[in-house]
Amino acid sequence: MSIQTLKPIQRSIYEMMITYPTKSDRAIALELNLSNTTVSKYRKKLFIGINYEMARNVSSKFMVHFQMASDYFMTQIEKLERLKSEKNNVVTVDEDGSKKMLTIPLNPGEIAALEKQQTELWKNIVYLCRQSEVLEIITLIQNGDISANKK
Repeated sequence: MSIQTLKPIQRSIYEMMITYPTKSDRAIALELNLSNTTVSKYRKKLFIGINYEMARNVSSKFMVHFQMASDYFMTQIEKLERLKSEKNNVVTVDEDGSKKMLTIPLNPGEIAALEKQQTELWKNIVYLCRQSEVLEIITLIQNGDISANKK
């Protein structure tokens, strides 16, 4: 499919689909001042021809979000690890009414709660890593090893 052979309405819908692949027919129709029916009709015709270009565009965004999520989870795990060595400051009042600040280590329950949060974050990282097939396909698309012309 060549964008030059498209009618102006088709071209506008095509460009919206490539630029904003997650936008609904309704959102595209509102933005282009077209009816939902018109967008839906052309989108179905265009979709088959632009799967590759859309996948290439979406893949770049996916890779960025994948990296951001991985970085976020690792940062949170590291913060939780540092918290496990923190101390609690406790104020005690003696019989004479004087206040004293005590520093005590975290109790086992607090440490267990931090470890549980870390485990949940690790599970998220493992889930992301299990998407390796998706990442492999994305890499092939980005490297041009899979193109719209290959069958």
